Amino acid sequence: MSKEDILKANGTYNRSHGKVTAEKFLTGGFYDPMDIIQVKYEMLREASESPHRNITELASSYGFSRASFYKIKEAYEKNGVQALVPGKSGPRQAHKLTVEYRFFIDDHPKASSEEIRLRLQKERGLTLSRRTIERYRSRKKAADAGKHCRIQSESTPVLHEASDHRKIREYYDRAACDDQAGKTYMISHGMLLWLKTVEKNCRRNSRPDRVHGLPAAQSGEFVVLIANLLEEV
Repeated sequence: MSKEDILKANGTYNRSHGKVTAEKFLTGGFYDPMDIIQVKYEMLREASESPHRNITELASSYGFSRASFYKIKEAYEKNGVQALVPGKSGPRQAHKLTVEYRFFIDDHPKASSEEIRLRLQKERGLTLSRRTIERYRSRKKAADAGKHCRIQSESTPVLHEASDHRKIREYYDRAACDDQAGKTYMISHGMLLWLKTVEKNCRRNSRPDRVHGLPAAQSGEFVVLIANLLEEV
C-alpha cells in the first residue's frame, strides 16, 4: 500500500495538494503536501513563528483561504492536534434524529437496531439506517458512562492537552532530522499514524529517548504495533 493509499484510507489525503506552494513542501521527503495534517500543522507553526507575515499570503501558500486559516487556528487552539484531522463528510450529528426519535429509540432499549429501524419506518414514516441508530446508541452509552464522546473521525488521536502540544512539537522536530524519532515512518505512512505511535509511546514512557520500536522495523513488536494501528484507521 502506497502512502497516498494510506492517507486516503484514513481520511487525511489533501486533495488540494497541488495548491501548496510553501517552500518546505516543494523539496519532498519529510514534508508532504498530500498529508493534510502536516500541511495544517506547518501553516499554523509558520504563522506563530512569523507574526508579521501577511495571513492571506501565508494561508494561500498552504492552499487555504484567510477565513479557513482562522477557522483551523481556532479549532487547533481549542482541541489541539486532533482538530487538524478532517471530520467525516456529512452532518456530524444525524439531522433526522430529533428529540422525538431519540426518545423513541431510548424507550426500546431491548429492541435491536433493525427492529427500531423497521418500527420507525412503519409507525413514524422515518427512513433511518441501522448504522445511524447503532451510532446514536453507542454515543449515548458513552455519555451516560461519563466518558468524553466526540462525534468525529474514529482515526482522531487524543493528544490534545496543552502539555501534549509541547510533547508533539518536541517529537516532531526530532523526527524531521532523526530516524530514531520516526522520520522514515512519517515519510512512508503520514502524520496521523505517526501521531498514534507517539501517543502509544507517551503512555509507556513520559520521557522517551526515541519513538519506541521505529528504528527496529524488523522487530516483532513493531510489526504488531503497526498492524494494530492500521486496524484502527
